[in-house]
Amino acid sequence: MENASPSAPAFREPSFVVQQAIHNHLRDIAALLQPPIQCPGNTVLAVVKFPSDAGPARACDGSKWHDTEILMNHDKLVSLRSSKIQAMFSPRSQARIRRTLGFTTLPPGIEYVLDFTPPAEGAELADLTAALWLPRMVRLWFLAGHYLPDDVLIEAPDGTKIHEQLTGDRILADKASGACLVLGHDDCCKHPYCLMDNAQWEVDSTTPGIFEDSRDSDDRHIPEFRKVDDYCPIRHRVSIIRILHAINGRDLLLNSATRMWTIAQTAIHLEVPQIVVDPVMQWLIAPPNTKFAEISPERAFQLAHALQIPGVLITTFKILVSELAVDLKAPVPSPVRPAHTWIGRPRDDYGDFPSDPVDYAARAFVDRVTGCVDMLLSDNVFDRIPGDLQEWRRLMRLKAPIHQQGTAQLRDAFDLLVEALTAAFHRSFRRAMDDKMPDGRLARLIEAERAHYLPAAGRTPIQDLYQSLSRDQRIMTPFFWRILKDQSDYQSHEYGTHKGRSIKQLLAEFYRLLRLELLSSTCNLVIPGLDRTRITHTQSLLGEGIDFNQSYFWKEVSLEVSRFCDSMILPRGEAQIPLVLSDHLLLTFADDELRFLPIWAEGLDDGTGGVFQDTIPAAEMGPSEPGPGYHTGYTVATDATTTLGGGPSTFAPSDLGLDNLETQSVTIARSVDAQQSITTGRGHNIILAAGSAMGESDAFSANEEEYTDAMYAQPAAHQALGQALASYVENDGESTNASFTVDGDSVAEAAPDQQGAAAGRDNGNNSDFDFDMMDDIEGDFDLSDAESDITLSGAD
Repeated sequence: MENASPSAPAFREPSFVVQQAIHNHLRDIAALLQPPIQCPGNTVLAVVKFPSDAGPARACDGSKWHDTEILMNHDKLVSLRSSKIQAMFSPRSQARIRRTLGFTTLPPGIEYVLDFTPPAEGAELADLTAALWLPRMVRLWFLAGHYLPDDVLIEAPDGTKIHEQLTGDRILADKASGACLVLGHDDCCKHPYCLMDNAQWEVDSTTPGIFEDSRDSDDRHIPEFRKVDDYCPIRHRVSIIRILHAINGRDLLLNSATRMWTIAQTAIHLEVPQIVVDPVMQWLIAPPNTKFAEISPERAFQLAHALQIPGVLITTFKILVSELAVDLKAPVPSPVRPAHTWIGRPRDDYGDFPSDPVDYAARAFVDRVTGCVDMLLSDNVFDRIPGDLQEWRRLMRLKAPIHQQGTAQLRDAFDLLVEALTAAFHRSFRRAMDDKMPDGRLARLIEAERAHYLPAAGRTPIQDLYQSLSRDQRIMTPFFWRILKDQSDYQSHEYGTHKGRSIKQLLAEFYRLLRLELLSSTCNLVIPGLDRTRITHTQSLLGEGIDFNQSYFWKEVSLEVSRFCDSMILPRGEAQIPLVLSDHLLLTFADDELRFLPIWAEGLDDGTGGVFQDTIPAAEMGPSEPGPGYHTGYTVATDATTTLGGGPSTFAPSDLGLDNLETQSVTIARSVDAQQSITTGRGHNIILAAGSAMGESDAFSANEEEYTDAMYAQPAAHQALGQALASYVENDGESTNASFTVDGDSVAEAAPDQQGAAAGRDNGNNSDFDFDMMDDIEGDFDLSDAESDITLSGAD
């Protein structure tokens, strides 16, 4: 397609679709330029002023954009709950707006005047310019209306035609995006013969793709009038006018990516995204315009997140995560994301987030897929793979009896057979990791998809790109799982070898030894459900439910591996929007990856950032009381030694037993001073400062006051000694007069000014009845014994 000529183009009768697109475009312009219509209840005058130095900026019909006034309803504007609009209703703002616009008196019926004109300078203008700056793919997206893709796109990856699939997932995949969606002209149209050049609204088979003109070629497929400014003040103001009309109830026409992007960002700035959500969503999900979300998922993700469009957000999120997962598994990961994905798609920016959900999800995605591969490469893969391997279960019935009661020779034969079967599967799996991507229909499909956004001159074949990936990267693509699924050589494992012997020979040798073992008079082997009296030769084992058919086994393995690969390739649940350019991506996601999405998009991100924090592991023992007070009975060893009665010891006695004692040294970041807390433990009001109450060695003596206090401290609930003494040790001096009642009679009264451990010591030294738990030989002391006169308080 050559650049637009100064001479008028030859007239060509447009198709019906093009006529409709042109008609809608011109009708929308006329509606914007008409004078305001007075309606009952419209007491607000909205004003949008155009810059005086706009120059020859005109609409497609030749009309010049001028200052616009729109009558609006006050209650409707207030109901939008926009702080920016609400601020303009304040008396101070109203006075400033009237002074700026020259309204000494208000027109009849008008109570408020709102100025929606963008600022001419300042930080707000800088922010607006950055938000409205057209991304690369938005500027180029008009080419999607001209580009005619390869018809291979209507085939599924397995070659099935869409009408044979009876699904609509790839409908219109081989068509250009409609003129009504993407071929609308800019509000500041630069085409000198706009109304006469119908060809600019038609599909053009010569358009090579949705990308810039090549610098190495003289061929140009982008007309000059399509090279719009990245930011245009006229386009900005016209978008505001369209949004104001949409608030009044008029339909919002989005017939180009440029208009869609500008209107969406303007509505976000005005804090009225609800006005444009439905039109933008319809523009993004209308086939075949869904390709925009696949070719520029970053910008679609950015819009969907700001406008809260769940379907588009989830789909683009999966695309971005799957692409990033391949980069994360690179042999030498880059600290920044490469400018292009591994398939060659140019990357863009999707905005700043306090915590990047794509990065977190990609790492979780990598962990899950890597875990699946680790499972398939594990020694117990046949036990762990989902599905029902009946032959394997039959063989595993023999494992426990043979290992517990069989001879060493039989055990070795069994283990060698299991090892050979597992090794054969692992060889097949690793071969799939090293295989090349096959040529054929799938490769042609991927190339047709990449042709949308990559010129043929710089497009590396998909087979070469896949071959350049490492093993760890390949497992992050659907191609590896398709190769693994399509493997048909599992039956050949029956004749494979392991340690110089075929698996068939190992199987025969195992059953020979098993028969000899079962026929031996000294055999202790007991297999549930097996009648040993019926065993005469190897063939007689076949009817006893312990025979292992290797041929059936590999058929079952092939079936279950195929199902597992399908679960890795085929997306789970219904697709949010149909994808036709993403067959090179692994798009099966688990809840653990999707949890980083916002709550309104079926994720767990509530805006607090908690979903991005590490999960707190479960504690071994929880608190024995509310609040931060812990009485677990565990002893944490330190570098210091503890002296009990003068004898050094590296551990402290514990009722948990030595086997459960935590003796390793630990480093804990905490204050050296005890802190006031709400614990109900004894001595909670005592604060020990480092260096004041304990020495540098942290050593204690049995005669010291701290040691004695500790002996009377509240024990842990699980400690037997603590359970026995809990009823006899008074509660932390909460009452100066404590008494016990035995069978209705008061038998003891604590002496005043004796609290905690001190009272306990006095009771032990001066009581009328010196009761010692350790002296109770029978161990059945009962407080209800009325004959025992027990005085726990000191008696002088």
